[in-house]
Order: sequence, then structure tokens, then C-alpha cells
Amino acid sequence: MADKTVTIYAYDSDLNWLGQREGDGTELQEGESLLPYIVVYGFDAGSKELTTTKVVRNDYKVSDTETTTAPTPGLYTPITWDGKQWQGTDEATYQARVDAEVAQYLADHPVEMTDDQKALAALTLQVAQQAETNTQQSQINAQLLLATAQATANGGTTND
Repeated sequence: MADKTVTIYAYDSDLNWLGQREGDGTELQEGESLLPYIVVYGFDAGSKELTTTKVVRNDYKVSDTETTTAPTPGLYTPITWDGKQWQGTDEATYQARVDAEVAQYLADHPVEMTDDQKALAALTLQVAQQAETNTQQSQINAQLLLATAQATANGGTTND
């Protein structure tokens, strides 16, 4: 055992500071560190929207636009600070907003195919049409073979 006592800091899985204890520092438990750090979450003074996350020493002075309270898991942007806790949207609301933004972007920036892409699309269409023609021809061939087999079975006639 070491002769010197050191401060051991405890953190949760998101690096939020849970507390500290004294020890020799040779056997740290899960979530413990010899480094005194905390996570600070910054927000815009006007909109209160989450802007930054940083890891700092635990003696750091938190400003008026920062907090050590972590956002609740499962919040979607925009995530805002109400003075006590973080507020955000649910996944469905977030996804609807993103879908609308993507649709608007695509409307504002239509995708233009290059000449090579147009040529490739035309060739792909031709191959698909040829495959359809081949399928139809195979069906006709099968019908003709069946009719020939029936005619042969009937002594050379197709009448029943």
C-alpha cells in the first residue's frame, strides 16, 4: 500500500461527477479516476438551445449559460434549457421536421442526372424491356410445345 493518500473522483457513464473519496489510488473501481473532471453543457443565452458540451476540472466555475445537468436520454433537437432541466422533442416530431427539411432542400436543389447517368438509365430500361420480351417469348414457346405435344398425342391433329 502506498504511503500517500490521494483524492479519487467518481463519475457516471456520461462523465458526470458523483463524488469523491480518499484512498491510495492503487485500486480504482469502475467509474473512478484520479482526475477531477466534470461535464458542462452550454446553451445559447437567447434561445437556451444546447450548443456545447465540454469536460472540465471539477473546480470550474459554471457560467450563466452553462449547467452540469445532463440532457435526458431520448431528447431530440432542438434541446433547450428551462432553468431546471433540458427539454426536447420526441423522435416522431424530430423525424417529421427532418423529413420536411429534406423535402424542402430537394425541392430547392433538384437532382440533375449527368449524361452518363441518363445513358445508363436508358440502357437499364432496354435490358428490362428485353427481359420482358424474353419472358413473353418463353411463354409462347411453351404454348407451342404443348400444342405440338398434344397434336402428336392425337395422331397429328390438334382436335380433341
